[in-house]
Amino acid sequence: MAQKILITLNSGPGDPGTATAAFMAARGLVEKGHDVSIFLLNDAVYLMMEEVQENIQGCGFPPFEEFFLSLTLNNKIPIYIGQSCAVGRGISDEKGNIKIEINYGEIAGSDKLTELIVEADKVINF
Repeated sequence: MAQKILITLNSGPGDPGTATAAFMAARGLVEKGHDVSIFLLNDAVYLMMEEVQENIQGCGFPPFEEFFLSLTLNNKIPIYIGQSCAVGRGISDEKGNIKIEINYGEIAGSDKLTELIVEADKVINF
């Protein structure tokens, strides 16, 4: 039975193994037929920048970009970028307007995160 799963990710380019593991898990869950969403917090918001994606590879993992492209081109899963985290890191302004080009994702506030948590059958944190 397919489940609704939310993955929250706090690790960004500074921890490539954790960032890649989260997207690898998401791809595996999608391949098993689950409804997956990803919510990026803290430094994970940097993962939506193309020049960052191209340079992430955790030790022993395939390139991050492989999992990202699978999830966004083939499956088009929703990826949310935490608004306050994006503001604090110069990716968007306080109204959610993008200041730095991102490759994918939607700026979302705590209300969206709360909604996703309440609707999820499982929440997985990385």
